[in-house]
Amino acid sequence: MLEQLSVRQYALIDQLDLTFSGGFNVLSGETGAGKSILIGALGLLLGDKGDTTAVRSGCDQASVSAIVRLNDDPAVSAWLDERGIVPEEGRVLLRRVLRTNGRGTVSLQGMGVTLRELRDFSQLLIDVHGQHEHQSLLRSDTQRTMLDSFGNLLEDVREVAKAYRELSDLKQQLDLLNRDERERLRERDMLEYALQEIEAASLRPGEEEELEQRIAMLSQYEQLMSHLEASRSSSHRALERIREAQGELARAAGIDQTLHNENSRVESLLYELEDVVEVLRERMEGLQIQPGELDELQERLQAIHRLEKKYGQSIDDVLGYAEKARTGIDDIAGSDERREALAGEYRRLQDEYLQSCRDLSERRNETASQLSENITALLQQLGMPHGRFTAAVRPREDRLRESGMDDVIFLIAPNRGEEEKPVQEIASGGEISRVMLALKSVLARSDRIDTLIFDEIDAGIGGAVANTIGTHLRGLGSVRQVICITHLASIAARAQSHYVVDKTMQGERTVTTVREVTGEQRVSEVARMLAGDGDQQTALAHARELMTQL
Repeated sequence: MLEQLSVRQYALIDQLDLTFSGGFNVLSGETGAGKSILIGALGLLLGDKGDTTAVRSGCDQASVSAIVRLNDDPAVSAWLDERGIVPEEGRVLLRRVLRTNGRGTVSLQGMGVTLRELRDFSQLLIDVHGQHEHQSLLRSDTQRTMLDSFGNLLEDVREVAKAYRELSDLKQQLDLLNRDERERLRERDMLEYALQEIEAASLRPGEEEELEQRIAMLSQYEQLMSHLEASRSSSHRALERIREAQGELARAAGIDQTLHNENSRVESLLYELEDVVEVLRERMEGLQIQPGELDELQERLQAIHRLEKKYGQSIDDVLGYAEKARTGIDDIAGSDERREALAGEYRRLQDEYLQSCRDLSERRNETASQLSENITALLQQLGMPHGRFTAAVRPREDRLRESGMDDVIFLIAPNRGEEEKPVQEIASGGEISRVMLALKSVLARSDRIDTLIFDEIDAGIGGAVANTIGTHLRGLGSVRQVICITHLASIAARAQSHYVVDKTMQGERTVTTVREVTGEQRVSEVARMLAGDGDQQTALAHARELMTQL
């Protein structure tokens, strides 16, 4: 329920604070006093597009805020919980700031939100109906929800939506498996060819480095052999000289005991050099190459490089690709079996879903007939004596969705002899408002939106019809908060709270103000609405009479 509305520096409003009560609230005032400004300000909190030209002249920003008391609607609680927004004593603060530089802000309970989020949340709390853009009745999904709410079908709709989501998830899995058969076969052939090519190469980890080293050596074989031969020859000569030196040193050590250590060192050197000579001999013998070996090794290395160019940067990468190819081939081979199993499950779920949709459609048609009768009867009391209303349910099995297979369209023929048309095509905002009033009167017990705002619902009516509309608004106010802008005294007289919108001069500036009227002030306002003069005794008497006919 909308408890407080505060407006600052918006259009002709300088500073305005309003406290609304539950039940039936009325706003009245002279034409041009600024009632539409209030609706415009409230529209900012409902997510309407902001116009920076609405910022009061001489100011750099305008702000609108509202305190709303929440009901126990699970959808409202879920929306807040999802965003971590915590109400305070069951209330939330909505705030919107317009700045002339275009950098406005939107917040909910002090937390910044997007304009879309503000719009989505506020539509769970407040409906505005009348001459303005924010008319939920014109949305086809709202019409369907109204019908389902009237028939207590919302739980059935949730079950259908759950089945639809399960079916959609399964469909996505099937789509992944049901790729074009030629594409799957082509992919399998490519993987098999790659696997055969890699397996035929018999690659070994580290082989590439071994080949590169062997090729580098063979490319300089003659130089290597020449160096080894020269080194071995020199080592032989050095070995003979060291043997001679060691023999002489051994004889000297026999005389001078202090030379034993040096003799041992020369012996070690002799053994080391003998070992080196033997290694050089073995290496030269082992370096014998076969004719064409270098060409064969180079061809092998080139083959490895070709595989690396196609399947990876190294032999390890190529071997890894082969493993993935084996897995891919196995997956493709098993996809037919999985696809058939999923297809069977999909057909089963689809049959269940379609049957649920048909059952829901049948209940919707039964509900639509009753709703059409109730709304038509009520419209004929609300200034549309020959009006006809039809809630049309049009099943479409080619358009399955979470809400079922039905398009729900509200049709109306306001006058005798006219063809029924969708309510969206009705030119008169007053007629739309009366359709909504009829709907809200019928749906009041099941609809969870707490606050209904009717902007000039009295357009084009008067007399007994106005009395009837006032009575219905009063009755609707017993279960919902109703705020109505009206020019008709017979409607205003039935309100539980009455506010007057005035346009006055403060210094050199025009200012729109709002004040709550009670007692004789309210009688005077109702009299003004009757006769254009709140001081005429006849009008005052008539006003008192209207206000007692409750």
